[in-house]
Amino acid sequence: QAKLTSTLHLLIPRLRLLQKKSTASSVVQRRELAQLLENQRDASARIRVENVIATDIAVEVMEMVELYCELLLARAGVLDGLAFGESGARARARSLGEDATGDEAYYLDAALDEAATAILYAWSRFPTEVRELTLLRSLLADRYGKDFMNLASENKLAGVKVPERLVKGLRVRPPSAELVESYLKEIARAYKVPWGETEGESQVEGDIPDVDAGDFAGDGGEGGDLDDQVRVGEVVRRASETAELTRATPPRGFNPQSSPVSVAPPGPRSDNPNPRVKVPDDKDGDSSSGGGPGVSSPSPSPSAQRRDKSGIPDVDELSRRFAALKR
Repeated sequence: QAKLTSTLHLLIPRLRLLQKKSTASSVVQRRELAQLLENQRDASARIRVENVIATDIAVEVMEMVELYCELLLARAGVLDGLAFGESGARARARSLGEDATGDEAYYLDAALDEAATAILYAWSRFPTEVRELTLLRSLLADRYGKDFMNLASENKLAGVKVPERLVKGLRVRPPSAELVESYLKEIARAYKVPWGETEGESQVEGDIPDVDAGDFAGDGGEGGDLDDQVRVGEVVRRASETAELTRATPPRGFNPQSSPVSVAPPGPRSDNPNPRVKVPDDKDGDSSSGGGPGVSSPSPSPSAQRRDKSGIPDVDELSRRFAALKR
C-alpha cells in the first residue's frame, strides 16, 4: 500500500504539470494561428490547427486519468484489502475464465474496476510517456493479475468497459473538416481577426455612423459591387479617424493669454544692482511717455553717447560711480 500511495502522490502532480504545459503551448499556438488568419494564410492555418486540437484532446485525457488516480489514492486501503484477500483471488480466477459461476458485475469494486481498467487501457495510448504511470500499471497488475491487465488494455473485459469518452480521446485519427472550421472560427473570434463569418461581425462593432446605400450607387446606379465595397471601406476608415480626433482632448494647463517665450532678468552688478527686463512699447505708446505728440525726448548726454557707441563707460563716469559707492 505504501508503494501504491507514493506512486500516486508522484503521478497526480506530474499529470497536473503536463496539463499546464500543454495548455500554455496551446495558447501560443492559437496566437500564431490568429496571425496566420490575419495574413490570409488559411492553408497553413488549417494544417497547424490540428496540433491545437490534438493538444486539447490530450489535456482532456490527462484530466480523466488524473481523476481515476485520485480515486485510487482515496481508496488505496480498500483496494489492497480486497486485492490481497479472498475477493482478489476470485477476481484473478475470473479473469482467467476459471470462475464463470460468479454473478457479480465487478471484480473487486465497481468504481475501482473502472479506474483500473481506464488506466491500463490508457497506458499504451497515453499522449506522453510518464514513468510513474508505468509503475502504477505494474502495481495494478499485481493486484488484479496479468490476465486482467491484458484484457483491460484491449477493452475486452466482461462486465467492465472503458468509458467511451476516454476511448474517443485516445483514438488516433485526423480531425474532421467541421471541427477544423469551428476551431478556426473560434480563434478568429477570440483574437478579433476578420476571417470567415467573423468578418461581417467585426464591422458592426465600433462607433461608426450609418451610411446610406444611395451614396455608393455611382452615377446612375452603375458600378460593380467591388467598387462599392472599396468606397464603403474608405468611408468607414475616415469615420473612425474622425471619431478618434473628436475624442482627443487638448493638454491641461494651457493659457492662450500667456506668452510662450519667457526672458530671465540679468544678474545684479555693481553698476546695476537691481536689473530689470524692459519690454519695448508700441509705437503709438512712445508718444504718451514723452508728454504728447509734440514734445520731443531730451537728447542723451555726451558720456551716454560715448558709452552707447563703444559699449564701455568712460573714465569720468567710472569715477562718478566709485564716488557714489563710497558714500
